[in-house]
Amino acid sequence: MKETKGIKAFKLMPDGTIQTGGIVGSKETIFQVGETYKVPGKPKLCRNGFHFYEPKNACFGINLFRNFEKNTVLHEITAYGKVVSDTKKCVCCKIKIGKRIKIKVDGKYNSGNYNSGLHNSGNYNSGYFNSGDYNLGDHNSGNYNLGNCNSGNFNLYDHPNGFYCFDEPCSPETWEKAKLPKILSFIPDWNLSYKENFQKAWEIATKKLPNFDWGIFTKITGIEKN
Repeated sequence: MKETKGIKAFKLMPDGTIQTGGIVGSKETIFQVGETYKVPGKPKLCRNGFHFYEPKNACFGINLFRNFEKNTVLHEITAYGKVVSDTKKCVCCKIKIGKRIKIKVDGKYNSGNYNSGLHNSGNYNSGYFNSGDYNLGDHNSGNYNLGNCNSGNFNLYDHPNGFYCFDEPCSPETWEKAKLPKILSFIPDWNLSYKENFQKAWEIATKKLPNFDWGIFTKITGIEKN
């Protein structure tokens, strides 16, 4: 069975146990180091399974669980079988809890630069609990989302169950392999508004973006087709 190494955040309780929600909407689950846990069904982001982060993305998990504050602890985990992921977080249905670890992060609620809001990981986010860059809203994972709970890029509506681009299904691999325009890496001028920055950075066509939609692009960036 395939094994994937990761890092998961838990709440350290007064009795020394570690807890977190095993399945979204379930009661708190108590975990023991060295034990293996399994839930029925298929892994589905924000719906079913045990959520964790790959080591390279562990900082996102730390910020996401800042609401636990001083009783947040991190443990190495091993995920077995199928793993579903978006741009940052992962989920599986079978997990083994490993040793406790420490990761050094900054003392701020935001991890990244130029964020407006709290608990953001990434850059230029306005809102709360965003992972990625240039999100307007809350709990987004990805980039350039205008809304809440989106996984993906350039979304107006809530898509917590998979990776979407312009409100249409899109694999993370398709997005990463696409020829992305230079506008997506501009450095904002903080004397201008969010949309004014997009206007200023508009240099080349965006037809290479997966599922490109002018209506959605205009609403998010303020840039019109003409």
